Amino acid sequence: MPGVQEISVEGPFCELLISQYAPAQGAAAGAGRGGGVLLCPPHPAYGGTRDDARLVMTAEALSQAGLTAWCVDYSGYHRGEREVAEVVSALEQLAPRVARLGLMGYSYGAVVASLASRQAGALIAALALLALPAGVDSLRSDVCAACPKLFVGGLSDTIATTESLDDLFARAPEPKQKFIVDDGHFFEINAAEVAAEMRRFFTAHLLPEEGRNDLR
Repeated sequence: MPGVQEISVEGPFCELLISQYAPAQGAAAGAGRGGGVLLCPPHPAYGGTRDDARLVMTAEALSQAGLTAWCVDYSGYHRGEREVAEVVSALEQLAPRVARLGLMGYSYGAVVASLASRQAGALIAALALLALPAGVDSLRSDVCAACPKLFVGGLSDTIATTESLDDLFARAPEPKQKFIVDDGHFFEINAAEVAAEMRRFFTAHLLPEEGRNDLR
């Protein structure tokens, strides 16, 4: 198991709590020399937190590959704009700790991450969007970030449908990839496969080849 530590950063409105998953022992690229990924949870009004099972599984996979993973909690539910500002603030403070910074979000968190990636600009070296809906509440997804992008969806997802994901993917500029699994919105069947794909994507874009840990 990777080492997990609770840390905090100063948000634009209040302190933000983060679970930090350190690179596994023996991984060649450590914090400050390799890469790191900030993970955004699903809808806070429906129980979405940094302890979300999909985020935790992905964070563990990333740490095993030699990346630092940070799962962030929003300060609450504020209909999105405040959440985006909090993620941008966290990115700005975490970026100096690693050589390359990635961003990932799930469901509501994917919408937040898509918008934060545009505001953070060149800070983001890779962006992964899991179960990205066209929008939620007053937010509309923005897929125009210039960095490499990974869109992951479930074939039977009725919330972020494959048709909607296909449309978002078509509108996104290159470089981009799409990965579809036979699952629903909550990835109760293939969460491990999704985490492995996130690991593959982020190690390819955030770690130098000599720093990659090829554990499967």
